[in-house]
Amino acid sequence: MDSQLRFTEENSMIQISIDVDRYLTAKYDDIKWDILDVVNDVEYPGEEYVIDQQAFVVKTEIGDYFFVADIVFESPIEVLVVDIVEIDIDTFLDYINLNKYIKYGV
Repeated sequence: MDSQLRFTEENSMIQISIDVDRYLTAKYDDIKWDILDVVNDVEYPGEEYVIDQQAFVVKTEIGDYFFVADIVFESPIEVLVVDIVEIDIDTFLDYINLNKYIKYGV
């Protein structure tokens, strides 16, 4: 699977699949980097080779966007994002109740 590497300040690697990159560029080009900044704050679940879904919100001047990402935690510093899709606020709140969300900016 092709992926794009993105390095963070903590020396961890966030890998974005080519499909995710194309989807974000095609549909959310104006907030693509904001989305990736939020995904960059995902917390390592404590186990290697875990596939997890994490919801998150991106706040913009024109409103909030809610997403869920499929994320593969290969190690504490290697994270692969294999899918991102937009969701509604009710679905986002369900993920919050399950404690399956990225706490961006906290």
